[in-house]
Amino acid sequence: MRGAAYVLFIIVLVVVAGFIVSYGIFPFFNSKTPAIMKSIDIGFTSNNYSYEPTLYNFQRVVASIDAISFENNNKTGQNVTYDTRIMYILGENLNENADAASWMFAIRYGNLTSVVNFDRSGESIVDWPSEFPGQEIQMDQIILPQELFYRNKALIFNGEQDNITLSKELALTGNNYTLTLSGKDKKRILQFDAHSGALISSND
Repeated sequence: MRGAAYVLFIIVLVVVAGFIVSYGIFPFFNSKTPAIMKSIDIGFTSNNYSYEPTLYNFQRVVASIDAISFENNNKTGQNVTYDTRIMYILGENLNENADAASWMFAIRYGNLTSVVNFDRSGESIVDWPSEFPGQEIQMDQIILPQELFYRNKALIFNGEQDNITLSKELALTGNNYTLTLSGKDKKRILQFDAHSGALISSND
């Protein structure tokens, strides 16, 4: 009889211990789970860490240039106004849509010239020490870089799997676009008519 009571006591003890474990320890772990999920939901995700470079659209940058007062930057006098003329454009590290990591413009007004840069550091204007040479770019007569890339997509991106293009640099002088594709093995230089987008020359 005493042995049966002892066995019953052991069984009850095991059951009680089971309830303690189930409702004591497990809720402890369960209470931590929502806290972990909550910390993820408030924004601490890998999406906040991007190593992609900031790219700038050509048309938006050109629109920004129209708002710059070059006369004040070069102290030509508040009562004097000159028409601005774009003499040279350079875009670096372009993507497939011709958006660039940086754009540089050489702007002439009167007999003075400034170089305007747009990059991840913002907008900067530097005085050019002499008159910038070359022919004025007629912006209303050229095709946009994005259109140039679209019309020549097969030509520009042909062979990228065999020779990985590390960077694309696009220069605009006068009536010509010059696209330099730098790869790990060689450099391709393509020259296009800025009015029609037609290929003029290639070093292939």
